Amino acid sequence: MEVNIERLPNEILLKIFKYLPHEDLIWIGTVCRRFDDLSSDKSVIENVNLDKSQQYIEKDFICFFSKKIRCLNIRRISLNNIYWVRLPSLVVKLNNLETLHLVGTTLTFLQFKWILTSCPKLKKLSISWPEDMQTYNKKLWSGGLNEVSEVLSHLTYIQVLVHTDPFPLLVLLNFCQGLEDIIITNHHARASLNTPGILNITKAVPELPNLKRLIMDLADGDFRVQLATHVAQFILDGCKKSSEWKTFWINGHHQIIISTPAVNMLQTCKRLLVNLTPDMVSTLQKVESLDSLETLMVKGQSPHIVNLTSLVRSCPNLKNFHVLDGLNLSFDMRKICDSLPNLEKLSICCQPSSSPLRVSESIAKLRKLTHLSVPTCVLIDTVNSNQPTQSQNDGGYPNFTHGFKRQRVGVTHVFKVHDAAFNSVLENCPQLQLLEIGFTTRISCSPARVNWECLENIKKLHNLTHLTLDSLSITNGNFFILIAESCVKLCHLRIKDLGSSAKCCYKAHLIKAIPAFKQLQKFRLEQHHLAPAADLFQALKSCSKLEQLFIHSERDSMALDTDALCSLIDQHTSLLFVFVVGAGTTKAKCTIVTRKYKKTKRPALIVRLRNVLWDVFDPKNVDNRNIPACYYNEMITYRSWAYDYWKEEYSATENPP
Repeated sequence: MEVNIERLPNEILLKIFKYLPHEDLIWIGTVCRRFDDLSSDKSVIENVNLDKSQQYIEKDFICFFSKKIRCLNIRRISLNNIYWVRLPSLVVKLNNLETLHLVGTTLTFLQFKWILTSCPKLKKLSISWPEDMQTYNKKLWSGGLNEVSEVLSHLTYIQVLVHTDPFPLLVLLNFCQGLEDIIITNHHARASLNTPGILNITKAVPELPNLKRLIMDLADGDFRVQLATHVAQFILDGCKKSSEWKTFWINGHHQIIISTPAVNMLQTCKRLLVNLTPDMVSTLQKVESLDSLETLMVKGQSPHIVNLTSLVRSCPNLKNFHVLDGLNLSFDMRKICDSLPNLEKLSICCQPSSSPLRVSESIAKLRKLTHLSVPTCVLIDTVNSNQPTQSQNDGGYPNFTHGFKRQRVGVTHVFKVHDAAFNSVLENCPQLQLLEIGFTTRISCSPARVNWECLENIKKLHNLTHLTLDSLSITNGNFFILIAESCVKLCHLRIKDLGSSAKCCYKAHLIKAIPAFKQLQKFRLEQHHLAPAADLFQALKSCSKLEQLFIHSERDSMALDTDALCSLIDQHTSLLFVFVVGAGTTKAKCTIVTRKYKKTKRPALIVRLRNVLWDVFDPKNVDNRNIPACYYNEMITYRSWAYDYWKEEYSATENPP
């Protein structure tokens, strides 16, 4: 029986349109006039997320926003990282808009003011800070804020991506007294910000009596610690009357020291990132109860050793625990895991005070663990090969004996695959979705003691989607093939400095494994001696869903095969960002490839080929300003995923669509 879709009633079609990906609504209105009218219905278009609309050009967006009734029915829209479209002139048509996410779009002050004037019902706003709103030209824009002061006073949520002077933001906050949420992130700040003279320019302290959530992630770029400290302190001084804090999250490239938050603030917090200064430690000790705390991130900054065990055990409802910088921090892993069996996310970016065997044994008790970041040293110990690898105690958890064996580098034995202590984690935490091993560079251990062979048991983690392997002394890459065959959901893979520095010992195995990563979307590889890498580029052609690619090949005497790279880019229409560094590739060849893709039929595509990486972090490099923050912060800047957990948690619970 043939079914003609044109005969379906409008009610059925509306239900179908509701289940379509939001980006498909852009073209479905071009099918026919009936579809155009139905796709403009309020039930379909009221909440729309177009963040994944990279396949569309500017004309498609203009056509989508040309229908007046559609624009009036949109209440909440997300257009993050649509950097190739001039969106301000389209957004101003959405007169009933209440929520706007526009991070990644270049704005001027006049465009920013235009949006606020045209959308008077705005309550939630996310933008990239207008480039022409600086401290030195304050007279040119400060008066304009008075004209939109009523709209600003109704805002309850604001997220700002800053890449220049952050102090004009404080002037804006003076008009936003109803704010409950402030999120400030940065993208490759300019060197001119290092001048401390602007610290005394802004004196007004914003009044924020309703503030509940403050997130400042200023770890990227060249922001001086004085700038980040003053911005944070100004905001905190203005919200002392707030009594229902939910999130206090301040992270910087340098340690940001601010006045200690009030005790009542900490008592109601659900998410907390703090630098453990002596004052902060004493304040935490005064807090009667931390029952509300669900996420705790700490950075060590105390001149004396601070034991975190009692602090963590005073948070009975803690689900996420992360030690981001472990200077002068210690904790008993076994006691923490015993008291928090429901822990879901755990990051240890420091040398544990417990033995590696005890650390692995303790983590294995966390059956609900979904995210895990651990240093290389957890791979050191083995259980006694003469006794059973695993036995059950009264509580149902594995017991281990303390037998240790050390082998020479390059010597592989089968028993090391089965008897490595870290196997207990891989076997008892089947829900792991994110795994990072060895990403922290501050912790080192003898390569001869690392039982890297147990990495093949990562294949047991069938729900794994994110994997990072960094600075492990492997001698071959057979485990990549096993992981690729079993971890079919893996979509984000990061590999850095595996094996010796003399050669890439696992390249052949990795190339054989890559075609099996069918869901791979983001791939980051940083290793010596990869050139010419033609076989690597050829293997990546099998990854049909690949969107972002970063390859850094150091100490190459040969040039990269640019023809193979261009063939990969031309064939993969899903690719959005390609950043390749080849030390043996000439600057002239890098320029030719980069210019080739600056003007293509794929306006969302960004390609950069370089022969050095250090100049990417040079604030004077103008080309860096053209790399969208979504790619720069995620693919070029290398840090633990734990730093970005706030985005996942916040978007899932507090920030639709």
